[in-house]
Amino acid sequence: MTTTTGCGGTTDKDSGATPCAGTITSCDTSDTDLTADDERRKAGVDIVRTARRSNISERLTRRTRTTAVVAVLTAAVASAGCGGGGGTGSTRVVMNEQRATERAEGIVHQAVDGMSPSPTLQRTGLNPVGACLADEHGAGERRQVTLSYQLTGVPGTEAKQLVRQARDAWVRRGYTFQSSDADWSDPFPAVNMRTVPDDFWMTALTGVVDKAKGEGRAAITVTSPCFDAASPGA
Repeated sequence: MTTTTGCGGTTDKDSGATPCAGTITSCDTSDTDLTADDERRKAGVDIVRTARRSNISERLTRRTRTTAVVAVLTAAVASAGCGGGGGTGSTRVVMNEQRATERAEGIVHQAVDGMSPSPTLQRTGLNPVGACLADEHGAGERRQVTLSYQLTGVPGTEAKQLVRQARDAWVRRGYTFQSSDADWSDPFPAVNMRTVPDDFWMTALTGVVDKAKGEGRAAITVTSPCFDAASPGA
């Protein structure tokens, strides 16, 4: 004979045991076991809370690091727009329009004077002096010089070689690549470099004239660091 019990099972009258579902073979509802269950539940909750606090702390740390990296990158991009500041430390040179123009012309001729075949420099653009590209529009306190030339008077098929010769001349003087060397498998390559330590930026590129025939026209552009509009000689 069996009777119903409070744990949802039945009691065997002869043995007094109460079979339960799962792997537990009998129900034990003593106060001691209930207290132990409560302690285990409390310990489990504490473990979960500790894990959550640890995860939140780790996420905040990662977010702080990411914000710092973004800030550094933003500052680097902002400073790059003006092509530097004319050197740093004891080697810093006070820049003005005259000096910037003379130095930019010199960098162009460093690339062109030894070229073969020898091209003719054709100036492009109107006013070479303009606002510093790194400054906010309308500030008007700093200026920079940009000189651009097309290399004319040579066959269009020689344009790529002229760009490579410009690159080689600049490398021999210790100038560095802004990112990486040009892709010389491209029939119309471009190379971007900068001077050290005065930080003029220059580009030598091959413009497309007739893509089917592989004819182009080489061009060189040199941009100075920014300088104060009120600098002596500006």
